[in-house]
Amino acid sequence: GRKGENDLFPSFHYSEIRGEFLKKKNGLFSSGILRIDTFSINREKSMATGRMRIANFNSPSLFLSAHGKIDVNDLKEFLPDTLIASSGLIILEGTYMGPLKKVNLFTPADLDKIKFSGTMSIAEGDFAFLNSNTHFTHLNTKLLFDNTDIIIDELGSSAWGGNIFVKGTLKKYFDYLSGDRQTLTIEGTFQTDLLDLNKMLEDTFTRSDTVYLFVLPSNVDVKMKFDIEKFVFRKFEASRINGRMV
Repeated sequence: GRKGENDLFPSFHYSEIRGEFLKKKNGLFSSGILRIDTFSINREKSMATGRMRIANFNSPSLFLSAHGKIDVNDLKEFLPDTLIASSGLIILEGTYMGPLKKVNLFTPADLDKIKFSGTMSIAEGDFAFLNSNTHFTHLNTKLLFDNTDIIIDELGSSAWGGNIFVKGTLKKYFDYLSGDRQTLTIEGTFQTDLLDLNKMLEDTFTRSDTVYLFVLPSNVDVKMKFDIEKFVFRKFEASRINGRMV
């Protein structure tokens, strides 16, 4: 079928879906296959197109192939409790094969079935978040998705007083999100010309705090190289800090 403005997705200006539902004669509905040969969604400066298939409605599996361009400003309508100021362009392309359920309901067996690949790029992003003084400007990044891993091919932004550059990998990220005590391993490099810890932590600590405790979850393993030209925290300043966090 085909749907026009506000008929199917009120938040989108135009949407089109073409496909069919396939079921064997006298077969159960749950054994049918929903096949979408093409879908197209548009809103302001954003668009997405692709195709998908859902099978076995008792324990649904999804095949999805899609690409799109999303104006970051359009996300504010969908994330009103998160974003308060934003701009930039997100370009997405990817293919997913695996279970259709919430990530926190994935079992280890579900995660083994996932075949997920794709890329996400952000150009000249500007992000400010509700209830947070952290503001990322001139954000340019390219992420690669490899099954349950996320590879940060490049990430550059102005934040926390300086210009930051990050490369690395989040290993078994979706396993970690499943909540089944899977270990997330973060490996990579972090560089900045200025790291003002006062700006980074102003949402967490107050000026009257004299003791600071930083604790990572036991199932997060960090292996990062860092190179900091200048570091500032309260009255303390340091230059040329580099090393490894393990």
